[in-house]
Amino acid sequence: MAESPVRINVGCGDKLIPGYIGIDVVDRGQEIVSDIRHIPLPDDYADEILSVHVVEHFHRWEAQDLLKEWMRILKPGGMMVVECPNLLRVLRTVFETGVIDDQMFWWPVYGNQNLKDPLICHKYGYIPDTLIHLMESVGLENVRQEPAQYKLKEKRDMRIVGVKSAP
Repeated sequence: MAESPVRINVGCGDKLIPGYIGIDVVDRGQEIVSDIRHIPLPDDYADEILSVHVVEHFHRWEAQDLLKEWMRILKPGGMMVVECPNLLRVLRTVFETGVIDDQMFWWPVYGNQNLKDPLICHKYGYIPDTLIHLMESVGLENVRQEPAQYKLKEKRDMRIVGVKSAP
């Protein structure tokens, strides 16, 4: 009998996804309450790491170490999926429409300030090239952009996927 793949949703917040082990620093009913910079799981544990609108909540100088920690728990051959706002798409939309609103500008750039929660504030913004470079810098291979599947999907966001190489 084949084992089910181990899928981790890092920084899940209150978005619990069936089939994924949720990890977040604030207890919202997920399986693991932990700082996602130091995850209490063994090396080479997960088949997939999913991060939806998380990496932008860390300063650029923290991002490489953050992804290295996620790589530590990812099995060789496992996939890392990172979705976040695509600032290139956000800026193009503003220039093309002239509209500056919460969903398409303020939230992707600064996070939802209405919540008055420092954990929700954005500390860095990515475009596809910069996120691809970050993911390659931690050793992911075959890093590529795919259609975003969460939040506002392709209207505002991006999905970058890479694979941890086998030893």
